[in-house]
This record gives sequence, C-alpha cells and structure tokens, in this order.
Amino acid sequence: MIIFSFDFCVGSEDESPVENLGQVLFGERIRPSPYKITFNEPKHCALLCQKQYVYADGKDMKKIRLLQKGMKLNYQHHWILDNMPVTFCFINQQNQNVCTTGFPMGCYVTSDGKPKDACVLDSRYRQPDSYYIFNHVDILIEYRDMSQDPNFLDEHVGGRIIRIKVQPRSIKHEAADKLDCGINAQPFPIRVHEKPDKIIYTYSVVW
Repeated sequence: MIIFSFDFCVGSEDESPVENLGQVLFGERIRPSPYKITFNEPKHCALLCQKQYVYADGKDMKKIRLLQKGMKLNYQHHWILDNMPVTFCFINQQNQNVCTTGFPMGCYVTSDGKPKDACVLDSRYRQPDSYYIFNHVDILIEYRDMSQDPNFLDEHVGGRIIRIKVQPRSIKHEAADKLDCGINAQPFPIRVHEKPDKIIYTYSVVW
C-alpha cells in the first residue's frame, strides 16, 4: 500500500530513503513517516496530525470513500523502523498468538452486524454498516541495554533495538487539544454514508 494514495499523515518527501534494486523490482517503495521517535524516550498520546474534511467540491468525499474501501478490503500498513519490520501480534479466533509484518488501516462491520477482519479483535467494534479507522497506534519497542557493555563503551552505544510491535486502535478524539488514548477510550465508527468533519491521528511509544 502506498501511503500517499490515502489521506493519512505524511512525512517529508525530501527524507525518502533510497530503495535497493530488489525493492524496486518487487514494487516496494519506502517512504518516511511523520512519527517522531527518539531512542528510550516514551511518548503518550502524542498528536500526529489532524485531517479536516469540508465536502465542498467532492474531493474530501472521495478521500473518505477511499479510506472506507481500504478498510473493507483489509489493506495493510507495512512499517520499517531501524531497518527492522514492525510486527502486529494478536490472538486469533482459534486462540493462537499470531504475528504479522503488516497491520490493518481499519476494519468493517457489515450491515447485519458481522465484524470482519480486525474488527473481531475488539468487542466494541460492532456498530452495523460501519468502518473503524485505526487512527491511533501503540508502539512497543524492545531493546537490549548496551550502555555498560564493555565491548561498546568506547562507541557510546546506548542500546540495540531487537523487536518492534504495534497495536492499532480506533479512538474517537473530541479535539486535538483534548486527546484521550486510554484503554477505555471510545472507538471511532464511520457509517457508510457518514461525512466526518475530521480524523485525528495519535500515537504512543513505550520502550
């Protein structure tokens, strides 16, 4: 999925990394993200961006409909952090722990109330004929502390990242200056013909 095809928060195109030949041949394109992550600095409910929609000329409606289409088709984000793939882990309906290298942009509940794809993972995602945009991510970064490692004292290496996990969630933020990313925060359903005036994107980082 190319992030610029959808109305998500974007980073500076000037910082785009150069893909290797294999990535180009397989159609992979790496783009910088707007997330600000500094080693061993946690963040809680940080504002990423706010997308406004006014529907004056039809362009904003197309953006919302494209987001809904992506959620209905279970399109995935694929992230790389420190040259490592970011994984999404969950307990499936067979009670098995599953980890994948992509995570959904959202999910859909059918008109008869049947949750599809990632909507089965949270019992609150149940409003019929609705899309739940995953506008918040909890990022868990596991690392090995190397600050006292005698092999790296001269190089001043603080640590080495060994695993990155992400947990996407749908949150109905009231305003950019009134963010609530608590575990009990209400989800953000978008009805099939609804016209939301804004989508607020947030993130948290735990080391």
